[in-house]
Amino acid sequence: MTTTLNTIEFKAQTHPKHRFQGLYGLLNSDSLYQSWGQLKHNATELMI
Repeated sequence: MTTTLNTIEFKAQTHPKHRFQGLYGLLNSDSLYQSWGQLKHNATELMI
């Protein structure tokens, strides 16, 4: 999964006008759990 996301990140940086489709199919419980751990949990406090 990480390799796929790295590939998407690279494509987004090198082709800023590219439109991504079908990203929903990449979501599963493992990727969501991994992403949750990388979130800034105090982000809402920073927005206030």
